[in-house]
Amino acid sequence: MSARTLVRGPIVRVLAVSLGSNIVDGIRVAAFAVLTAGYADSALEVALVATVATLPEVFLSIPIGVMLDRWSKLRTLYLVNLARALLLMGLAVALYLGAGSILLLCAFALIFGTLEELYDSASVLVVPDLTEPNEYLKSNAAIRWVQELGNGAIGPFVGAALVGWSATTPFTLSAGMLLIIALALRSLHRSHVLMPDQSSAEGQHDEGRQGNEWDERAAEVTPQPTATTLEDRTRTFIKELWDGLVVAWRNPFARNIVAVFGLWNLFGWMPESILIVYVMEALEGDGNTYGLLLAITSVGTLLGGLALLVTPEAVSVRRVTALALGVYALTIAVPGIWPSFWVAAVAFFVQGLPLVLLNGAVAAQMQLTIDRRFLGRVYAVIGTVGSLGMTVGLSLGGVVADLTSTPFVFVLAGVGIGFAALIASLTFSSTTASIKDD
Repeated sequence: MSARTLVRGPIVRVLAVSLGSNIVDGIRVAAFAVLTAGYADSALEVALVATVATLPEVFLSIPIGVMLDRWSKLRTLYLVNLARALLLMGLAVALYLGAGSILLLCAFALIFGTLEELYDSASVLVVPDLTEPNEYLKSNAAIRWVQELGNGAIGPFVGAALVGWSATTPFTLSAGMLLIIALALRSLHRSHVLMPDQSSAEGQHDEGRQGNEWDERAAEVTPQPTATTLEDRTRTFIKELWDGLVVAWRNPFARNIVAVFGLWNLFGWMPESILIVYVMEALEGDGNTYGLLLAITSVGTLLGGLALLVTPEAVSVRRVTALALGVYALTIAVPGIWPSFWVAAVAFFVQGLPLVLLNGAVAAQMQLTIDRRFLGRVYAVIGTVGSLGMTVGLSLGGVVADLTSTPFVFVLAGVGIGFAALIASLTFSSTTASIKDD
């Protein structure tokens, strides 16, 4: 796939709307944080709203995966953006009428978080519907890149600027943008013919064929009668959920990804929970220093994502994963060993460089080796384990910091992620050679 391929065809329209949607997400995150701080009477209330926003990712990922395996991904993207637009407009009206409260913000965070989980999952799962298998790598990497650009670079700055005008301005503007994006997705859904299922296409490498055999054996795929009662629909839903769990366990690549990404999230999020404390205590910085380090990481991720323009179609997923996690481990540990702003700045910049390629390679391999009928559910299993790792890691980071020091948290995280890199290097070698045939 050439770089030019990324700017033509239906996938480029998905990239365009994904950029717009993620800019909206960035605006919403920045504006919502300021709004929450204004209504909260304590740090606990701020933390409560933030926690509620993560609950859908932890508890609804697998049910959402089941539903996405049934639904049109493009239609889901269209409807979710329409629903998000209406929700944001409702919030703006409530704020204008003076009905804002912590309870309202918690309810908004929960509903919007559910819709965001739906959108993020569908935006990855739509790739096999719109592209050829040899295009999966760069298409997935491109989606990850525009997500970082919109959500991490453009959106927060716009949101921080708009919230200074009025509390309602960022949400009203975001609602309008999402309505336009929803119309664009509706047009794409109505006009595009889906790609045929390539999961068992001739020429796919052994890992893909092996994965599909596991899928068939695991789930014993047979046509299901149409469910007519609530009991039948519930039974069918539970079976489909169970099938996804079994496929995720019995597919070698999926099983290893669950372990590796679970460890990565567990240890990777430990420093995140105490980063502001590390900046203030170990680096003797302030809030501006904290924000600058976050921005530097985003810049590294964006620049590293440009590598997809020159990345060949055939890349070793084992090597990419082991290298990316190895770099991540090193750049997490070094600021703990040598606390310095410039050391941390360089480390955080380098840390972001391989992330887009890593996400693109793993997503492509999943799409090649998992039967498309189960792809949403398998993704959901991985996401759920990752979210649980994140939740535990955030908690452990504070506990370890109180018992030792904030620099030690960084060192411990580096060791843990290094172990995840080792697992990837050892286990992926038997399940994955490259994105395409050697």
